[in-house]
Amino acid sequence: MKLTCTCFPWCVRALSLAVLLGFVSMLPAQQAQEPAPIFVAARAAAANKSVNKSKLLGFSISDRPFDELPAQGAVLVGFEVGLEKDSDNVAAVRPIYRTALGETYFKEYGLFTNRGSGKSVINTRVGRTVRVSASSGYAVSSITVRTGFGINGLSLRYMRIDGAKLDKNQTYASNWVGSERGGEHTIGDGTPIIGVFGNENDSNLIALGVYNLKSAPIPTPPPVKPTTPAPTAKKPPVETKPETVRPTTPTTKQEAAESPATVSTGLPPDADEDQAQMPAWMLIALLAMVLLPGIVGMMVIFGRKATVATKSADDEAEADKSPFDLDELRGLAGLAPLPSPEGIRGKPAGPKPTAQPEAPRDSTERP
Repeated sequence: MKLTCTCFPWCVRALSLAVLLGFVSMLPAQQAQEPAPIFVAARAAAANKSVNKSKLLGFSISDRPFDELPAQGAVLVGFEVGLEKDSDNVAAVRPIYRTALGETYFKEYGLFTNRGSGKSVINTRVGRTVRVSASSGYAVSSITVRTGFGINGLSLRYMRIDGAKLDKNQTYASNWVGSERGGEHTIGDGTPIIGVFGNENDSNLIALGVYNLKSAPIPTPPPVKPTTPAPTAKKPPVETKPETVRPTTPTTKQEAAESPATVSTGLPPDADEDQAQMPAWMLIALLAMVLLPGIVGMMVIFGRKATVATKSADDEAEADKSPFDLDELRGLAGLAPLPSPEGIRGKPAGPKPTAQPEAPRDSTERP
């Protein structure tokens, strides 16, 4: 007796379909593992040194410069900052990068912990550590730094990652970390930061700079040459008859209202002509308004002149008078008065007052 399986073809088909679905489901996972465009651009820029180097902020004279440009392609997303115990200045940093495999850091600059042992130990100045890092999908575009003889404090500016560049319309800043003493400067040009450089001494970070991804130049389209149209055969001019101009009449109510021939004042034509002429009383009133101020002004002017002339004559008469009476002076000198009024005029000599007899005393007056 033979056993036959009638469902075998269906089992093969179901198994084939499951394998196919599993292979299709693996494709997005493989695609997700491919690096983002910004990491590809960072890796190519690090290999070709196609970067923009910022200015160095802090104390630039040192025997221990450092330079960090990750070759696998990474973008800066933050720092771990070690702050000094007393001054709160920045003593050490660990740059934090985001790569295709996740966040990481490579080296630290300055001392987070003591180095060495025994007599050769170098003590750290770090009192506390603060971490500042971008949100998911963002990267550092610039760094604001306050400097003196080293790095006093800093703040990071983040922008959203958009392909191989940063979106300047989606940005925010971190809190201030460290001291706020010293002059404020900014490094970074708004493109992804793919490395750092600077100076350090035995225990402290003393200067900092960044490497920005060099943006590709925007290609300019070639100039368009002007095209001249092909010459066309000229046609002979067509003779046209002159048209006779006919008077047009308004066809609509609005045209009839705007036409000057239809504008009416509501009065007969004779009344319009009479109104166009100025009435006599209005003309007289206008002349009076024009001439009256002039007449009044002339009267005032002539009156002032007469007053001035009268005052001048009075002044001359007063000037002719002498402040002394000449006859009295001649009388005191024992001379006769002048018979003629010419010369210096004096006061007229009047009759001398006569002495009145003394009134009799009253006999009844008491002794």
